[in-house]
Formats: sequence, structure tokens, C-alpha cells
Amino acid sequence: MKASCAVIMHVAEILSEEKLDGSLQIHLVSDEEKGAEYGTRYIIELIEKEKIKKPDCVIVGEGSELKIRSGERGIFIFKIKLIGRASHTSSSKSNGVNAIILASKAILAIDKEIDKFHPEIGAPVISVNMISGGRVHNQVPGECVITVDRRTLPGETKESVRKEIEEQLAAVLSRENYEFLDVHYDPANITPKDSSFVNMVYRTVKSVLNIEPEFYVGEGGVTDARFYRYAGIPTIIYGPKGENSHGPNEYVEIDSLEKQAKVYLGIIDNALSALKREN
Repeated sequence: MKASCAVIMHVAEILSEEKLDGSLQIHLVSDEEKGAEYGTRYIIELIEKEKIKKPDCVIVGEGSELKIRSGERGIFIFKIKLIGRASHTSSSKSNGVNAIILASKAILAIDKEIDKFHPEIGAPVISVNMISGGRVHNQVPGECVITVDRRTLPGETKESVRKEIEEQLAAVLSRENYEFLDVHYDPANITPKDSSFVNMVYRTVKSVLNIEPEFYVGEGGVTDARFYRYAGIPTIIYGPKGENSHGPNEYVEIDSLEKQAKVYLGIIDNALSALKREN
């Protein structure tokens, strides 16, 4: 995304020399990974208070392999507290119920491939990403907490996902041995492919790059695009090619940034022209 920020600023620099038939806003924020409370969500608040003009459409520069990403999975973060019975190690088999062992059963029950698919977004996914349990080396832990990240599809709700998870847990645990705790939920969201904005983006990519554009359907993460869509603003993601997001040797391809900039310039020109015709 840092590379896309550079592209966005470069495009703004180019357009600063021209008289635009409309306005161009640049939203650069710093806390997308932490929930966007002080970034995009704050910008949306300012838009709703009419302190910032509401955009007619939005382009987000997250990596999309130079494919048009018109939607994204939702996010449901929850915790499962496993409840055992603490005891001394010496009486662990007669008096203790090890909450870490319960957690291992829960993890194996829920951390599986999910047999669902959405043609515009892809498949849902679940991952157990945090675990906390145990106090001292000679005590059987009475509690253990796992934190789970579940990415959802359109039509799925936190209630429907929770029901699935609890059915999986019921197969391996007694109900008194766990407690389900909601943490955060944002639903899946889409700007329809047949919308005028997505159609315009498609035509622009085809014209600028002289290719038949592809739509992104893959393993992309949740982005701030959702907040614009929740606010009723047509939004697409269009960003560079790269690999190893959130991992070692994360990178983007330089030539894809050049193509991204050209596409952005084309989209801005076509969007402003379309708005001028409508008005």
C-alpha cells in the first residue's frame, strides 16, 4: 500500500498542472490495520457531517494484481474461552481438566477449509491466530483463550457463522467447557459488476492497457473500501502486483505501479467526464 500511496501522490502531482472539471480527493490514512478509527472511519464521519464533500466514487490502491476488485470478504473476529479445572500437575489425571487440551480440540474442530464460494469474492477462510493459557509450569491450566479470524461471504452473518462454529465445537466439547465471545464484525460488501462505475473502470483498463480486464477473485484481505461501500459510495480496489503480504520479503512490481498510475489517470478523466455529462 505504501507503493500505491506513492502512485496516488504522483497522479495528484500530474493533475495539479491541469484544470479539472470537478474535484479530486486524496485520502491517505495510517491505521487501516487497526480498525481505521482515526483514519477512514473518521473521514466517513466528516463526510456525513458534510465537512468533506461526499465522493461520487472511490478507488482504493490495495494490491489487486492489476485486476478490478469490486468486492471483498467480511471479517468476524471472536474469542473462545475454554474452561477446564485447575489442579496441581501431580493430580492432573484425577482432578484436573486441562484447558489447553480443550483448546487443541477446539482448534482442530474449527480450523478447516470451508466448502463455500462466491463468484465475485471467492471462498471464506478461518484461522486461529492467537492463544493464551497457563500460569505456572506445575499447574494444570483452568482457562485458555483462542482468538479466531473468520472471513465471510455475502449472505453470511455473524449469527450464521457462530451457529456453524458452535456445531463444530459441540462435536468435540461439552457446552460447559467453552464460552463464545464476539469481538468484531464487518459484513462482506460488493460494488456490483453491472454498476456504471465498475463498467467505466472496466472500459478504462481495457483502453489504457490494451488488455481484456480481469476481475479479482482470490485471497485478498479486508480493506478500508468497506467503509466507503457501507456509506453508499461505489468503490473498487485497483492496485499493483506483488507477493508475500504481511510476510518476509514483501514486495510490489515496479512496472505494475506504472500501469496503475496510467489507469488511475484514465479513470479520473473518464469519471469526471461522465459526471459532467450527468450534471
